[in-house]
Amino acid sequence: MLGWPQGAVVARVHRGGASLAFTAPIDQLLTATEVNEWAWNSLVFETGAGIDDFDWQRAPGHPAAWDAASAHATLLRHAHAERNPALLALVAEARRRGLNLLVDDTVSIGSGTGVLQWPCAALPAPHAIDWHACHDIPVALVTGSNGKTTTVRLLATMARAHGWTTAHSCMGTNLALPGVGSLLAGRTVGYAQAALTLTAFVLTMLFGVKFLVWYLTHWSVINSPEADPVETLLSVWRQVRWALLGMGVFAVAWLWAMVTSVSILRQARRSEASVKPPKLS
Repeated sequence: MLGWPQGAVVARVHRGGASLAFTAPIDQLLTATEVNEWAWNSLVFETGAGIDDFDWQRAPGHPAAWDAASAHATLLRHAHAERNPALLALVAEARRRGLNLLVDDTVSIGSGTGVLQWPCAALPAPHAIDWHACHDIPVALVTGSNGKTTTVRLLATMARAHGWTTAHSCMGTNLALPGVGSLLAGRTVGYAQAALTLTAFVLTMLFGVKFLVWYLTHWSVINSPEADPVETLLSVWRQVRWALLGMGVFAVAWLWAMVTSVSILRQARRSEASVKPPKLS
């Protein structure tokens, strides 16, 4: 239909309905989602099951379930627009060299300190890449609907018990919740960082709300032409100072957690360079 290589198709019926899965070229994954939706819509249209209550995709660009020829033309346009020969060339070369290749917002080849990355819209030709600078480290991909975080934490605990340095998600978690990422990476300093974060949250929220209420109830006095500017500023300062202190405490906790995250990542990179872990089978 779309000129894709023949691949596996899996249809699984379950108590809540049915699931359809099939393989598609790596540069046609968005088109594949349209094919999947079209298959489901077509089934509903052909069988008439729940057709009156079905939420049809009528927006321009969606394949029409009631017109196979039109749907085919729409999907071909999707496939042609998404096609990326440069990506396919990199996939083939990375596979030939036995290197991991991942596609997200960027395309990356290799992993750890040996990773090379490019934007999807600016991929180099295979001959333009310094392949000697690219290498892999053992990678385990954890996927699924539930249990991913628990599984990763269990694996990190096992790795630490084995003597390896772990740094799973410490930077990203510390960005939002200073101290939590440090604790996930097994650093006890995270308790102090988390305590500072909690203190900052309580001060900022409690006194911030108090200041907001005070400001709204004293709006006319604060903005009165007869008000003394110096006295007004002093009054505002007395009301807002604890909330500002909370914000300052959070800034300290955040910076401290970032320093810890950088230290963890540097240690992980040193461990990666000095220790060659066994290949995963």
